[in-house]
Amino acid sequence: MNRSEKKRKKGKITPLGLSIKTGYVIPLSRRWMIILGFIGSAAVLAYFYFDSEFQKNAFISAGALSSNHADFEDDCMSCHAPGDGVTIDNCSSCHEKTSDSKLGVYSFKAHYLYRSADPVRISKDTLDKYHDRELICGTCHIEHGGRSAAITQVTDEKCIQCHEYDSFNRNHPEFEFIRSSTPDDSNLVVTHIRHTTFVLQKLNQINNLDSLFGVLKKSTGSSEHFFEEGCLYCHNPEPGGKNFMNLNFDRHCGGAGCHLNDKAVEGLPEFNPIKPKVPGVESLKTIKRRGGPGVAWAYVTNPSLIMSEDGEVSKSPIFHKDPWILENLKQIRKRIYGGEGLYNLLDARNADQNISRTRNDSLYSKAIRKLQVYADELRFRSELNDDLTKITGLLKLARKKMQRPALNRSFDAFALPDASIYLTQKERERFFELADILTEAGGPECGKCHLVENATILSAQADQDILIRAEFDHRAHVLDRRCTECHEEIQVSEQTLKISVANREEFKLKYPNVFAMDRSATQNIPDLESCQECHTPEKVSNNCVACHRFHPNKENRSSLSLFLKK
Repeated sequence: MNRSEKKRKKGKITPLGLSIKTGYVIPLSRRWMIILGFIGSAAVLAYFYFDSEFQKNAFISAGALSSNHADFEDDCMSCHAPGDGVTIDNCSSCHEKTSDSKLGVYSFKAHYLYRSADPVRISKDTLDKYHDRELICGTCHIEHGGRSAAITQVTDEKCIQCHEYDSFNRNHPEFEFIRSSTPDDSNLVVTHIRHTTFVLQKLNQINNLDSLFGVLKKSTGSSEHFFEEGCLYCHNPEPGGKNFMNLNFDRHCGGAGCHLNDKAVEGLPEFNPIKPKVPGVESLKTIKRRGGPGVAWAYVTNPSLIMSEDGEVSKSPIFHKDPWILENLKQIRKRIYGGEGLYNLLDARNADQNISRTRNDSLYSKAIRKLQVYADELRFRSELNDDLTKITGLLKLARKKMQRPALNRSFDAFALPDASIYLTQKERERFFELADILTEAGGPECGKCHLVENATILSAQADQDILIRAEFDHRAHVLDRRCTECHEEIQVSEQTLKISVANREEFKLKYPNVFAMDRSATQNIPDLESCQECHTPEKVSNNCVACHRFHPNKENRSSLSLFLKK
């Protein structure tokens, strides 16, 4: 029976006798279906092979990779996991070298800590609160946008999912140091305007200010900002130009021949150990006889520099960080406050108990370095070798712990204790008067530049710990703006430059506001409004990543240990 006959015979189906449509197609046999399926599958596989080998997966790819990842374009599995898309582990395999994965530099924990400098941000409560915000890398760094795609330029939309600001020009908060009126914690007594005048005179070898300013105006082409050379004498840019190097006494102050020229201390009463309540300074002979940690310098000091005669001690010349002055201040503190404490490990200390964590940690680091100096001074004593080995190991462990963020390192350990009960108020005042003489501006000159409190020189902070959450690049700004076009809190002008050196009292009366601001405690840093003059959608970039980074700066790998787990 042929096919047409079979079709005619099957005119009715089911007991109900339903008719079959005349156009009904009789299915092919199973053999033909298998053959056609095999041919179709082979064609698809052949095309995918051709696409993979000759068209770089153009058919299945979402687009070309950026130049950052172009080498992986032929190997999808370098980034993609089967059924799981791009994973953090695959990104880490390339981007977290040298044990970075242990440091967790790409985690939210590192972001909280690095961008706030506040270990409270990585406390268990904070991490539990935001644990669901951990994102895969591809959420912000979107690939397959072509070779020229800048995948590190994250859009503001990604940032404002957590930070609820419209843009830099709308609803962005004022900088924190301005909101909280945080003073510059340099602990120095420096007048910018007066110093600028002296520096310009010295650099140009012209004492007459009218002549000097005329020369500078002509060479700079500016009648308002001609004094910038004086700013840059002390504020030296780093080789890359992004930041400025820390101030240095030998380079900026003493080396210029301005400070500590033939300064001396003369005729101070000599301390008598038999009368410990009578103020006096220790002579070189007394220090060597007493001995103790940190006085190795006394055994190599020329005795003619520290003279003792008829119950009086004189020291000439005075050096910056003079060990004789620092040692005597230390002994004065011990007599006023009694006992031993961590505060005696510091040649200079901070006065404010509410200092930042970074500043607080620096106190511990300085104390550890001082203890290492004490240990090194004992290395010639062979009978102490075993003890010194243990001490060195403990100091090494302490330095390692200092690299880790912690919540319990407080300033209290360095706070001065209550005054000794063995001295009367009058006796304590005499010791404080002696400390003032040792550091007075008219003598050794310590107090001319440094703040001195409680027989202690306050620690000079050479750097500024201000813009914690943002990155600022001077290199990108100096071609468009002069220093004092942005740094204008201290108002430097031709008039104030002249009067600051001619008559300081007249300066104070004629320009009281400028006089009051011309001090080290003034944060001479632009506010938000100043930055917004240029950073607008119509002028230069104002997106989040122009100033903020999510991840730590990996260029300085030595600091990445900050993110080690406790």
